[in-house]
Formats: sequence, structure tokens, C-alpha cells
Amino acid sequence: MRLLGVLLILFVSTVHAGSARAGGFEVSDQGASAGGTANAAVARADDTAAAWHNPAWLADGAGFRLMAGATFLAPTLRGEATDQTWIAETNGGVSVAPYAYLSVAVDDFLGGVSVNVPFASNIRWPANWDQRFDILESKPQVFRVAPFLGWNFGRIRIAAGPHFDF
Repeated sequence: MRLLGVLLILFVSTVHAGSARAGGFEVSDQGASAGGTANAAVARADDTAAAWHNPAWLADGAGFRLMAGATFLAPTLRGEATDQTWIAETNGGVSVAPYAYLSVAVDDFLGGVSVNVPFASNIRWPANWDQRFDILESKPQVFRVAPFLGWNFGRIRIAAGPHFDF
């Protein structure tokens, strides 16, 4: 019976649905530390951008933290027909994804807010592209405000809050 339980846990932990992303438009690197570590910032307790990735890390009694910045994006896509009848490349220019994080951790209590633009990229296909009647431009813009509260229970830290998208 124990072997069955172990096998069930192993199966469930390895077979799961992947994350759905917004067609490559999500800006997951919300902060310089995240960008410099291939978005491994969820494991960094010393980074104020944890307000976005994992706010519970900030429930350490360290006081006031503030961080602001921007990520500059210059995406390109290339489309090519399998029969080589057409090739097209995008020209989206530069997009800016600003972010700001504020948190206050006093004793075991935490409060804060994360403000960022998680979808800020844009793609523009050439005006004479063969598929121009399907799509010519894609420019999702989402401004997200995410307040949170957290508590430190010793070895366990918990934080939660809503996301408001505009």
C-alpha cells in the first residue's frame, strides 16, 4: 500500500499541465535580479521584487522597502510558410514595462503593493504581409496593481492579496 502511495505521489508530481502564457507577451522578468538570473528571482529573499514573485519572503521584519524600474523590450518574430511561398518578420519597436514595489515588514506583519505591467510587448507585421487580413498588430497592455498582506509564523511565511488589472 505504501508503494502505491509513493507511486501515486510521483505520478501526480511529474504529470501536470504546463503554464499558459499570453502568446509570448508576458514580461516575467519583473526586476533586474529576475532578468539577471533567468527569472529565478522567486528563490531570492533579498530582492524587493519578491513583492511580485513571492511576497511572503518579505515578511522578515526588515522594515520599509521600495524599488522602481523598467524593462525595455524589443521583440521580433519571423514567420515562414512551410512551402517557402512567403517569409515575414515583425517590426515592433521598443516597449517599456515599468514596475514598482513597496513593502513594510514590522515584526511578524507584512503589508505592501506591487505595481507593474506584466503584458507590455508589441508586434507589428509588415503592411504588405500575405496574412495581413488575419492580423497586422498585437499590442496587449495590462496595468496590474497587487496589494498584499503577510505574516511570519516562524518557519512558515504566508502572504496573499488580489490582482487588479486595468
